[in-house]
Amino acid sequence: MRTRYVGNGDYLSVFGEGYLISNYDAFWRSLVLPLLQIKNINSKLIEMENQKETRLCILAEGGSIKICSIHKGHQQGYDYFLETSEEDLFDSGLGNESREIHESFYGAFDQLNDKYPWHQLQLDFVDEDFAEYVADALVEKLNDIFLMLDHFQPEDFEKVLGIKMTKKTFKVKTGFFDIEVKGLSKETTYHYREFHDEYAQEIGQKFNLESTIETITNYHGDSFDFTGTIEVSGNTVILKNSSLEITHVLPSDKYYFFANPELSEETSWSYELV
Repeated sequence: MRTRYVGNGDYLSVFGEGYLISNYDAFWRSLVLPLLQIKNINSKLIEMENQKETRLCILAEGGSIKICSIHKGHQQGYDYFLETSEEDLFDSGLGNESREIHESFYGAFDQLNDKYPWHQLQLDFVDEDFAEYVADALVEKLNDIFLMLDHFQPEDFEKVLGIKMTKKTFKVKTGFFDIEVKGLSKETTYHYREFHDEYAQEIGQKFNLESTIETITNYHGDSFDFTGTIEVSGNTVILKNSSLEITHVLPSDKYYFFANPELSEETSWSYELV
């Protein structure tokens, strides 16, 4: 291949003899200049890649999740963004193609914290400037009663965050009761005294009622256990189930009720810096 000028330079052959391109300026703008622009963009991308700092790294089964920063310039701070190779994040709207730029680490971390269960993965690195913020978010996740964290291993986070985690277990009232209901039976005993005076014998009255004793005993055939709430209205006892639906309406003089508050076991996580 030869490159040569023809005439006064209006034509330039760069593809070989017999293939001429007219208008050298147009050729420069349409072909050479875009190539230089691409090279300039690539140089900037390489420069940005070299300036990029990892502030947080989480290891996942399908890759990693990172929060990275790039310095914007003198006294201009940093831009923060999520960078991931974890495939599940793409379904959560956190893929690299939809990258959102944040002015602080906290904004980038909140984006991750709101959309993905990062606390179920392996924390590999956190910039010490942000470790306490991440620890606060971790404890908040662990204390969320709606999250199931049966296999959480605190040791995986303690070393990276520089903390010591503590788990406390305690019992709390649920607002319901374990209720024992027993049917009652009433027995009445009458005590009489025999008359010995002549008048009583004349009128035919042999005995006089001296006392009456009523005994209430449990009748197990009409007994049951129940969990819910108990309300008393006059001589009526109302039992409601855990959905607060009325299930039993019973006379108070026919049943014995014994109620214990229902307790549930809950856990609370906390941490301290070490």
